[in-house]
Amino acid sequence: MIVLTATPDDAEPIARLHAASWRDTYRGMVPDRLLDGPIAEERLQQWRQVLAHLPAGRVVLCAREEGELLGFISGGPRRGGPTGYDAEIYALYVARTRRGTGIGRRLLGHAAERLALFGHDGVMTWVLAANAGACRFYDRLGGRIVAQKEESMAGAQLAELGYGWAEIRDLVEAAASRRP
Repeated sequence: MIVLTATPDDAEPIARLHAASWRDTYRGMVPDRLLDGPIAEERLQQWRQVLAHLPAGRVVLCAREEGELLGFISGGPRRGGPTGYDAEIYALYVARTRRGTGIGRRLLGHAAERLALFGHDGVMTWVLAANAGACRFYDRLGGRIVAQKEESMAGAQLAELGYGWAEIRDLVEAAASRRP
């Protein structure tokens, strides 16, 4: 498996994986009408725009094996949340059949390394509180719950937890020490 910087050519496979992951992971956590809607098309438009004009300080990485997209991660400057965390992981998704194999950990470690090179000190990410698998993942990597919020999605109020690492290097080390 290799981890590469995403290019505009990756927009379509990233969008497919993003939409499939939402449907696989969030069914029962978010309203069905959101998952049954045109999320694949919306994600394609989103990723085409992001990858065509990637802002400075933002990172999008892909994990591939024999040309197949296994997962992706996106991060950059913090968009909101508690002070002390100047970077944020916006999205981390791994193909359903490859979860639990270390791909997410490797992607997170590589992204944290890049964010540290951009000069960031602390990093955080938001997770649906109902997503027990993601919560366990971040707990195992030493993330601490540093914030909570309610997010409105398709008319539903969803609880989110902000996991943070005050020192981005702690996340880099945790991800590296557990790589398969």
